Amino acid sequence: MIFRGRTRSFIALGIIGVIIFVVFSRMDIFGKKPDILWKIDFVESPRLVIEGDTIYAWSYDDTNLTTIDKHSGKITNEYNIGLGTYGSDLADGMFFKKKGSEGFELLALDLKTWREKWSRNIEDYEKIPRAPAVRASNGRVYVGVKPNKIAAFDYESGTRVWNYETVLRTDPDKSPYLVADDGILLIGFDDGSIHALDVASGRQIWKFETGMSLPHAMLVKDGVAYVDVYETTYALDAQTGKKIWKTFSADLRTAFDASNGVLYIAQAFNSLRAVDRNGRQLWQRELPDMTTKIVISEGVLYYGTYHDSVGLDFSSDKSNFYAVDPQTGEIIWQYKMKDLISTFEVDNDVVYLSKWNSDELIALKNS
Repeated sequence: MIFRGRTRSFIALGIIGVIIFVVFSRMDIFGKKPDILWKIDFVESPRLVIEGDTIYAWSYDDTNLTTIDKHSGKITNEYNIGLGTYGSDLADGMFFKKKGSEGFELLALDLKTWREKWSRNIEDYEKIPRAPAVRASNGRVYVGVKPNKIAAFDYESGTRVWNYETVLRTDPDKSPYLVADDGILLIGFDDGSIHALDVASGRQIWKFETGMSLPHAMLVKDGVAYVDVYETTYALDAQTGKKIWKTFSADLRTAFDASNGVLYIAQAFNSLRAVDRNGRQLWQRELPDMTTKIVISEGVLYYGTYHDSVGLDFSSDKSNFYAVDPQTGEIIWQYKMKDLISTFEVDNDVVYLSKWNSDELIALKNS
């Protein structure tokens, strides 16, 4: 009887141990881990755009525009677009890129037929060390043809619909041109001014003076334009440019996203914090390392941090990717990596994440 009792106890303890192991294997010190849907070997540091069930991916160091089934990770098509895709963008089933090494020919590729739809030679292009930024949205393609000139082209025909030229200069390869859902294009210039243009006509709607330098990040959400420039973040009325509030940013490397009137600000080596529509801080958590962009999707805030080793020794490289409750700042889950995060995109509750030194693309799902 004693032996049987001990046997039952050992069995019970064994079952409890298995349960504890399973539970804690799905947990870390910060919470649950995500489910890994799939992993594939892929090129380093790709640009990712998700449309429907397809991931479109391309890289400056690769010649192909690749399509991937977002559910399975299976590569479904590859199209040779040539090397050097700094000046490129994809939207609404169309891919746009700079063609040629000397001048600037803007190429439009129809992704339904995988055929060139049109190309336009930009005769007033002023060559810079890297290709100028190309931004596409809502039937328009925007190109920085000169440091002081922006041109807009029609999606379907390639016809140039307007130019915006000033005596001020911007950075054509990095300037954060931004098209808002309400039809506004924001451009930052080197005198610290922010110009808002009507996307249909190219007419200036308003201008805001920061008195500083080129902005580091810009965003328009829910009728508010957010601008980060030289350690200061501004919230402006997107229709009038009137300042709503401003707050100090402790680091030049700032990323943000917004939802329901709340701005989430990530500052490298400092903090991640939430600021409401009145400029009041709701919560803050420490960010000890470099930070990626941040994205809010389906009520979850996503971001990554990484420690970059010095020189060519990648042994100390490491990254952490987080899913955070935007209401409280509490971590929902954390995904740890020995490699650096290259980029990521979020579609509903799935994160598509690229690693820097391992040429790997991963799909992570909220568990």
